[in-house]
Amino acid sequence: MSTNLPGNECEGKTCLVEVKDGGLALRQHMFQKGMAKLESLVALENVKKQIYNLVCRLTVERQANVLGIKKADVPSHHMVFMGNPGVGKTETARCIPEIFFGIGITKSPSFIEANRGDLVGEFIGHTEKKTRELVEKAVSSGGVLFVDEFHQLGADDSSRDFGKKSIGIFVSSLENYRDKFVCIVAGYPEEMRKTISSDPGLQSRFSTYINFPSYTTEEMLQIFEFYCNKNNHFIEELENTQIGQSKRDLIKHGITTLVNEFKEIGNGRAIRKLFEKAEQIQSIRLYKKYFLDGLNCVSNEKFLYDYAVFDVEDIRLALLELRSELLQMQEAKEGKTMGFKFDN
Repeated sequence: MSTNLPGNECEGKTCLVEVKDGGLALRQHMFQKGMAKLESLVALENVKKQIYNLVCRLTVERQANVLGIKKADVPSHHMVFMGNPGVGKTETARCIPEIFFGIGITKSPSFIEANRGDLVGEFIGHTEKKTRELVEKAVSSGGVLFVDEFHQLGADDSSRDFGKKSIGIFVSSLENYRDKFVCIVAGYPEEMRKTISSDPGLQSRFSTYINFPSYTTEEMLQIFEFYCNKNNHFIEELENTQIGQSKRDLIKHGITTLVNEFKEIGNGRAIRKLFEKAEQIQSIRLYKKYFLDGLNCVSNEKFLYDYAVFDVEDIRLALLELRSELLQMQEAKEGKTMGFKFDN
């Protein structure tokens, strides 16, 4: 369903679009744009299928309602996204406002992003105030409220327990305003299950639960290629690292090695870091090669070719740098003393 549609000014901030005379053309435009954004996400095929199935059901139910076949209860459209860091939860959530507005579930394509800091206060009574204000903002906008890392609200904090006060307000708000806005909460799988089950009324407030699996190495390679294409770099078979191994093979092998060593990097953030490191390493190489006086490029034609094509060494060094960074993070997490290690 990919289309070339103009950008949405509501992206990344709260906004309210006025719809006159039903706004059918506007809704159709927003729906197509939201579905195109969803389709453009790398991998996530099962997630896309679940959202497509949800769209089918909601569209049919809404049409039946328009024709006078009404359900006894106003349905809830609140959703739970569960997955490890960097597996596309936020990117997917950003597609929902336009899709839901398009099919008439919400009154606007407004999208409000929030986290624990936007909900939990520092003193008694502050959390209740902040949470209610955020819910009121979502209700008045008539769109989608996205609460990332929602599981942090359920973290054990016996000294203050402010996060759980916020959950209590959500329980009543999601029910009382179920037809006024849509809430999507996201977090890590195990932690989310504990948080959702921590309050007897919270689980029933959500009608849709979507699991986001970690990316496979092939999908992670596709994400790297996506960043390359987006930024006018290429890793096609323009040169081999050795006989029988292309640059694509090198990257896939490198990613596989990192995943085997660091189990938690099966996500898009690590691949974005890998791309950024490759680009930085390439920039240093090109600067030394083409800007001999520090300012003027000695050959624009050759520069453009070298800029477009990542060198094997760019990729190899980026993989080494990423591994070093992940190793430092792992050692810090384990509480090990940081120091230098020299290879013999």
